[in-house]
Amino acid sequence: MMKLLGGVLVLVIPRLGMGYPTDLECSRPLEVGEEIMGEAAVSDTSLTMEFLRDDETVECGGTYVPGETLTAAISDSSGIRFMLNISGGTFSNVGEECENDDSCGDTRCGQSDEVTGEATVTAPSDGSDLSVFAAWATTVGTVYLTDSCVLTAGSTEDTSATSAPSMVEVSTMAPTSTDSSLLEIASSADDLTTLVALLEATGLDAALSGDGTFTIFAPTDDAFAALGNVTLAALGNDTETLTEILTYHVASGEFFSTDLSDGMTIPTLSGGNLTVSISDSTVMINDAEVTEADIDASDGVLHKIDAVLIPGGGAAPAPTPAEGTTPAPGPGDEDPGVEPDAPTPGPVAGGTGGGSKKKKSSSGPNGGIIAAIVICVVVGVAAICGCGWYFSQANDKERENPEYAKPDEAKMDSSM
Repeated sequence: MMKLLGGVLVLVIPRLGMGYPTDLECSRPLEVGEEIMGEAAVSDTSLTMEFLRDDETVECGGTYVPGETLTAAISDSSGIRFMLNISGGTFSNVGEECENDDSCGDTRCGQSDEVTGEATVTAPSDGSDLSVFAAWATTVGTVYLTDSCVLTAGSTEDTSATSAPSMVEVSTMAPTSTDSSLLEIASSADDLTTLVALLEATGLDAALSGDGTFTIFAPTDDAFAALGNVTLAALGNDTETLTEILTYHVASGEFFSTDLSDGMTIPTLSGGNLTVSISDSTVMINDAEVTEADIDASDGVLHKIDAVLIPGGGAAPAPTPAEGTTPAPGPGDEDPGVEPDAPTPGPVAGGTGGGSKKKKSSSGPNGGIIAAIVICVVVGVAAICGCGWYFSQANDKERENPEYAKPDEAKMDSSM
């Protein structure tokens, strides 16, 4: 626009940075190279998109609860104008939070540089992926596109449930790269040797190396040791039960700590469900506590827990006997001083594995002495009883015939 002021030609340029840019048509695809906001769009990762659940970040690549309400947010909305684009879900409050007209429907949300950079999202209920990205620009400069943030469908749960806090430190154990598989990460951990050995013994290591992603709630070596060598030996001879227990620790799909909520249930490969409980910074899976969370892998995620989960009933007890003592055997267990006949399956913390040993014999010198003492006591008691019976009979005869007890006087006289 040009105006003549005092004989001076002045070029007046209206500010284009305010408000939703009208030259970004809702029907125009937001793609690299597409001319939007007056410029050709290019990819730029200096700004990113994310989803929030109760102000906690849901990691891209994680899961959503079907039908729940989330927030889509651009990492830094200051000084820019942008258009959010969503697929799979919808923007819930387009009329209140977005500045674009109704022609964009509920899958795009345009905002100026004076708003929050956030928009409320309703997750899909059909199990489809939930994806969001943004086109953004400063004033009339180059238009950029962020990477998409994608979530996959998780379990159907009450969306009012409490979200999992960052309850434990994210693992820094090596390798942490997502190029490593779950089994590679477990095999490299010093405290998961028993779990790895049992997975190999049942052939589940091959199953977990197949297609798909998994979440493993991994009992540590201390958790397995708490079961006792007798129990582990019995499980080693019962592949069916051992397989059921191990698959009870594995869920299909990825469940990061930010995807967990208080009271939610997680279906496992065994067919049973795990129950999540959250209190302050503590997260429990059934009765086992998560001690190390979000160990990311190329084919899923692993969380360490402090007890072995038992299908249908919480977790196995984890006694802590004093150092140098042997815990008392439970019902049905053998004497703790006797080695089990069956070998233990693989390396077990505190155990030696290998073959069986014969039970100790109860015979020996001490056993012979005890037997002799018992015989003597029995003979002595029998002798006392016999004498008592004899004198009792004599007394009875004396009472019946007084003459019986008198001595022969004639013999007494002759002897004098």
